[in-house]
Amino acid sequence: MLKNVKLRPLVTFSKYSTQPVAKETSDYENRIKEFEKISNLQQKIKTKKPQRAPFVKNLFLGVFDTDLLAYPEIRNEELNNLNKNLEPVQTFLQQPEIKNCDKITRDFLRKMSNERLLGLQASELIGGRDLSMSEMCRFFETISETNLKNSLINNEVLGIQTLVKFGSDQLKRKYLEKLVGGEALSAFCVLEPHSTNIEIGKRTGVKSLDGKTWVLNGERKSVLNGSNADFYVVVANTENINKDEITEKKFSVFLVERDFGGITSSSCGSHDLSDVVFDNITVPHENIIGGENCGEQILTDIYPQFRLSTGPICSILVKNLINNVTQHFINISKKPNLLYETDAIRTKLGQLTTSLYAIDSMVYFTSSLVDDYENQDTELETSIVKVFASEQAFLNTSTCLDLIAPDSVFANHWCNKFHSEASSQVILNDSNDNLKTLIALFGLRHAGEKINDTIKKIRNPFYYSSYIFKRMWTHRRIAEDNPKLNLFLHHYLHPSSISAAQHLEYCVLRFQYATETLLARHGAEIIHKHQDLRRLANAIIDIYAMVACISRSSRSYCIGLQHADYEMVLANAFTFGALERVKSNLNKIIDGAISTNDENYRVVAKRLFELKQYYPVHPLTRNF
Repeated sequence: MLKNVKLRPLVTFSKYSTQPVAKETSDYENRIKEFEKISNLQQKIKTKKPQRAPFVKNLFLGVFDTDLLAYPEIRNEELNNLNKNLEPVQTFLQQPEIKNCDKITRDFLRKMSNERLLGLQASELIGGRDLSMSEMCRFFETISETNLKNSLINNEVLGIQTLVKFGSDQLKRKYLEKLVGGEALSAFCVLEPHSTNIEIGKRTGVKSLDGKTWVLNGERKSVLNGSNADFYVVVANTENINKDEITEKKFSVFLVERDFGGITSSSCGSHDLSDVVFDNITVPHENIIGGENCGEQILTDIYPQFRLSTGPICSILVKNLINNVTQHFINISKKPNLLYETDAIRTKLGQLTTSLYAIDSMVYFTSSLVDDYENQDTELETSIVKVFASEQAFLNTSTCLDLIAPDSVFANHWCNKFHSEASSQVILNDSNDNLKTLIALFGLRHAGEKINDTIKKIRNPFYYSSYIFKRMWTHRRIAEDNPKLNLFLHHYLHPSSISAAQHLEYCVLRFQYATETLLARHGAEIIHKHQDLRRLANAIIDIYAMVACISRSSRSYCIGLQHADYEMVLANAFTFGALERVKSNLNKIIDGAISTNDENYRVVAKRLFELKQYYPVHPLTRNF
């Protein structure tokens, strides 16, 4: 059949030609580079275990997954490859022009792309690294040594990662490759109606009549990369559904180019924050990420990773703080009275070190839940890491400002700079106060669905009198703040951890009792009891940190890591301190208003809003 077919070479040339051999195709070099890239790829096999029940949410029910007390670890081969890949990156990021750079430029992005530091979880085929969550957190630690860490990590997690996970093939080809290649920068915006708009529920995204385009209107305050971004990942309210007099909003996520026009931005301070306004932006329907009205699903997947990324940033911040403070007191101490040997300094630095140990433990305990289990619910765990890490960084820098004063008051002092960075982590994107409320409410919702019948009986004692009397007897010890420790957590840890394990077990059982008490006392009205919600959130944050510290120290001691004996001391120190805080918060919840000062504060604040100003007269005032 192929007799008459003539095969023609791509390029013809004379046998004795002295001219250079012509390239076979116009993109010959690109094909060679692509071939080399594919040849150097190492296939990563990622096998995940079946999904487990949500760990923190189940703690609201007093259910403890003891399998997770075995602190996670990665295989030696993976660890060696990770360290091998990190070495050149660490060297690159320590260069002064990279580490101290204070503005993202095209040249800077190109250099980051050449080191494959953009698209850490993107495919290696487009220049990414295809990292696991634990590996990415380790890279974030290294990136956190640079001045532009917030901008880079925001671009990575909320921009690149959104396209990696939810972008269509068309969007990936058009935008993702540019972001990974360092040709563009992204910013993330959740649109709100214009401040001048009296219709608070007005949609920020409206579809055109022909269905081919969308029109976006709205604004967002304090957007990272807001002025420098080429692309914006925009979350807009695209549909309102009215059910039983309640308006439910539906959201969609759009990829918006700055070149679409109608976007204005104005700088609002440090950290490359800008206020961004979208005014009648026309966006093609093809630029919807993940599908119409799928924004909530995308945020549920992307936000936990972003919150977890706060952990490595704060970890490096606190580590550098401790090293600097330690060196500071060594330098100013003179014999025979060495300042760093005083009880005051040692206690403070011991607290700082314990705090850092807890942050590190929580980050990789949480990242392993994402890596090891299929579609694991880590909504609360990642939020806890964000709140705990940022608060500890802020408190630690505040402590050091007080220790080093008065020199630390100057803006160019290293401690003051650390304090400014720590404060930004507390408020960027999610405020910790709001997150605490959400942590408590999501946990209570999970618990309420499981123990709805129990709460119903407790709230109606006259209808279920026999159950109430039985409960009074079975719960008499925990009601007296002396719960029977029947979880036996110490059986799953090194024997040296028995004291810390018992503290943890007490907290878990008492926390369950406080959860039931709170639901029984307030029912659906619990959403308005913000002070109790914060106390409950503070308690579960400490409990989760205790789990991470105890399991990590037990593992270190069992396998004989360097300084494992001091890790035991660190875990015991943190657990003892957390126990005091948990007791205080839960006792206030269980005892109710009589044990708190909440009502007095409410009365004071009510009068303040009535008069719209501070109302007590001057202390020197008299009326006779």
